[in-house]
Amino acid sequence: MKKVRPEAKIKTLADAVQATLWELLTVAMDGREKPMTYVQARAWLLADHSVETSNAALSDWYSWYGLWLRSERRKSIVLQAQAELAQADPSKSLEELQAFGQVLFTSESIEEKDAKAFSEVWRASEKALTRKQAKEQAELDREIRVKALDLDARKVAILEKKAAMADAATEIVNSDASEEEKSSKMKALFGIGA
Repeated sequence: MKKVRPEAKIKTLADAVQATLWELLTVAMDGREKPMTYVQARAWLLADHSVETSNAALSDWYSWYGLWLRSERRKSIVLQAQAELAQADPSKSLEELQAFGQVLFTSESIEEKDAKAFSEVWRASEKALTRKQAKEQAELDREIRVKALDLDARKVAILEKKAAMADAATEIVNSDASEEEKSSKMKALFGIGA
């Protein structure tokens, strides 16, 4: 879920206060026939917690908190299912358990017709896929650089060997040896007739 802005008065209240507010707005308590209305809940917030708010802000919080509760319940179900799967099949990798959890969370969201939670999971999975693809691309780039450096090192070794042979050949040509000796040394140098 999105981060709570500090100016969101109700969303920044202590967890226990928010849980009580939710209960007051959803359950008939203290001999009442119906849960509190927004007007009554606003009066309670002002009297007991010095929080002044509007019906619109309270309605926004009510929707947000309901989504948060459903999301937390789904997370709990997923964690329990992942733990049971890991216990039943210890060979499952962390990646497999996470994929299973994501599918379960998504199916729970769809079953509850919670489009917002489903879309959040979808975006998170796309980001995870993008991160995975970026990681794989970085690994591939690293392998290419290593191979290119290895190839460059081989080229340098070959060029050094050729330069050494050219120097040796120049030395043979410029030596005072007979033509026959020079020819023999050149053949030996270049591995001809051996």
